Amino acid sequence: MNVIKNKIQNWILVIVMSVVGASVDAAIVGDIVRVKNMQASEIIGVGLVVGLNGTGDGGKYAPSVRALRNIIVGLLDDRDVTSAELKAAKNVALVALTAKIPAAGVVEGDKVDVQVASIGGAKSLKGGRLFTIPLTAPFRRGQVIGFAQGPVASEDKDNLNTGVVKKGAT
Repeated sequence: MNVIKNKIQNWILVIVMSVVGASVDAAIVGDIVRVKNMQASEIIGVGLVVGLNGTGDGGKYAPSVRALRNIIVGLLDDRDVTSAELKAAKNVALVALTAKIPAAGVVEGDKVDVQVASIGGAKSLKGGRLFTIPLTAPFRRGQVIGFAQGPVASEDKDNLNTGVVKKGAT
């Protein structure tokens, strides 16, 4: 008798769930709960802004010249390029990069803004373009989390040594 009663209860449950389930919207777990310790995080990098109209670091800032040389050597496989040859390049600036990953996280292909700040003696980053650079987690050196590139937009008219690359990190 209990077996028949259980089967009837199960069938009633299936019928009720079918009727009710059709009118209930599905919920995404992230919409109704918050994971403990869920918080935004940042990824960082150091790169070069190129294409500046004579407002870059120039030869006065050796790290910029070395970074430019390393890019040329790496991309063109031209080991003969010397830092001395690049000292007149005033169209590049060495920059620090940060990109904020939202607390909800991202998935492969999502894009976030990249904050750009001059490290050297550049007068302005206006009109420059961030050369493609890997971004890493601050405490996991070498583990590439994403890449950043794109045109630098000035957000602060009083400080042209900072800017943002909108949707510049993938």
